[in-house]
Amino acid sequence: GIKACLPKSSEEISMIASRLRMNNASKSSITRLVSYLTNTQGKASRVLDMRITNCESTVPDWAAMEMLAVQQQNTRATGDKTYHLILSFHEKPSSELLAEMEQRACDTLGFHDHQRVSVLHGDTENYHVHLAINKIHPTCTSRTTTKRPWLVFVHNLRRNSDWFRIITFPRRRHVRVRQPRWNGQGIWNP
Repeated sequence: GIKACLPKSSEEISMIASRLRMNNASKSSITRLVSYLTNTQGKASRVLDMRITNCESTVPDWAAMEMLAVQQQNTRATGDKTYHLILSFHEKPSSELLAEMEQRACDTLGFHDHQRVSVLHGDTENYHVHLAINKIHPTCTSRTTTKRPWLVFVHNLRRNSDWFRIITFPRRRHVRVRQPRWNGQGIWNP
């Protein structure tokens, strides 16, 4: 895992990123995943924010159906076609910061142009955003897959060191991102 500091903001935010594996067909269902993520389960604090990216629809269930239609166009891919990423925070991030962190995470994993539904949950100890990402590219309908995605993730964060300051932690399988504080004297304190 890694720890990275995010510049350009006065708020301090820590982030841990993790991937949930979608090994069987029922877990890899984009419609079931989006339905679960957007269900409030009777708690007002469960779904705090939602964002749909690279889809025509602005309604989560319709966006999921749109992603499923794209997935069904790819008949060659035999593995799962859905990527489930979770970004967890100790404090609630601003919408702008959340959108930037989400986009950077997707860019580093190779899902820049891919369809996704992002849902911010606040019903647990830590705020966390789930990203249901369609692995099938919407225009060329090929599956985007990387071998050892966490190594690629860490490598790309290191390569983008203009945005992240990286500290490596041995034997960790998650990624930590920490944003430094502004001390009011022109210096960023980590």
